[in-house]
Amino acid sequence: LAALELAFGGAKKSSTGIIVAGAAIVIVGLLGWQFGGGLWDKLSTASTSDPADQDSPTEVVPPPSPPPEFEVIDKKGSGVQQATGKAGSTQGKAKADGSKEPDPKVADKNEIKPATSPPPPPNVKSNLLVNVTPDNITKMTVSGRSRQPGKRFEIEPGSHNLYISHPDYPIYRSRLKADKGPDSWAIDLQPTRPTDTVTLQLALIPPSEKHFLELSFNGRTQKISRFPVLDLPHPVGEWEVSLNVKNMISSSNNSGPRVDSCIILPSRPAERQLMKGASGLMEFEAGDNLRSRMLIYWTE
Repeated sequence: LAALELAFGGAKKSSTGIIVAGAAIVIVGLLGWQFGGGLWDKLSTASTSDPADQDSPTEVVPPPSPPPEFEVIDKKGSGVQQATGKAGSTQGKAKADGSKEPDPKVADKNEIKPATSPPPPPNVKSNLLVNVTPDNITKMTVSGRSRQPGKRFEIEPGSHNLYISHPDYPIYRSRLKADKGPDSWAIDLQPTRPTDTVTLQLALIPPSEKHFLELSFNGRTQKISRFPVLDLPHPVGEWEVSLNVKNMISSSNNSGPRVDSCIILPSRPAERQLMKGASGLMEFEAGDNLRSRMLIYWTE
């Protein structure tokens, strides 16, 4: 202390405080040197550091956190599941071998869904009704299929051929169009003006007095036992003709007579007609003093 007192001003009482402070600093230094100089190094570092560095401490930046996993949630119990997560997670997660797992969102977008064809339209048919006047017809067909007038039947929509046979009128042919759902047609066979007629002359070849002829037009049959017939009037038009030769006296022979053919020879030879067998369709035309000869060929 004497040395310190001498160094900082001798025995002047005014410098006593300075001497005490200096002694404290010396004691602290000695203690720091005694315990390894750690405290002295800290004090020296603090005293020699740049004040600007003390005012702006170094900022420590934490490492980036990995993106969260995707999870499937159900919003408000709607049953629709949605994937949630960060926007950067669409690249997928890395596996242990370095490859990446497919992202669920990308997989859903790239999935090829099978094409669904629309259901076929319902097959709506026509419920057709055909009324015929007069109603005692022999036959009616629509597109070749037998139908009954006055009763509805199902048929494909579109155009169809109508065929009606009546014993009092020529064959009626027409084209009708059936619409989808309920549909109806009314056909009147009665002519609007008097029907023209033709005079028929019938003969059996070979002639016979032991046989008679059953002649049918559109299902109406008449019996003729005397030949030749010279003046049988008949309406013109197209008719279903049926011929049957029978014995005057019944016989147990089942074979019986058979009609082979019928030829119509009108006044105009170019319009002759041939019907093979015992039945078929024949056309009768009208004209002034027009006569048509029917030659019926038969065998027994």
